Amino acid sequence: MGGTLLIDEAYSLARGGENDFGREAIDTLVKFMEDHRDDLAVVVAGYPTEMRELIDTNPGLDSRFAPHPRLPRLHHRRARRDLRADRRQPPVPPVGERRGTVSET
Repeated sequence: MGGTLLIDEAYSLARGGENDFGREAIDTLVKFMEDHRDDLAVVVAGYPTEMRELIDTNPGLDSRFAPHPRLPRLHHRRARRDLRADRRQPPVPPVGERRGTVSET
């Protein structure tokens, strides 16, 4: 297997009713994470309060998603400034063209 799974707005899995598959998806995800703990990274993202509610829905989630980093809010003025600065930077060359890198054989 191997790889990374990103679930944006992951808290929506915990918001369904009885006829929703969100809770089943959470239970399946916890089992899958346990079975593939050495070759899979799972990243969940969402608003802090809602994410806490998600983590509280299954006892296995809290220990699997530690630590819980909180990223600062990105305001539109700062985002625009950062994007302008990025455009002035030279593009990053593909891996095979970078100096001092080892290419795969």
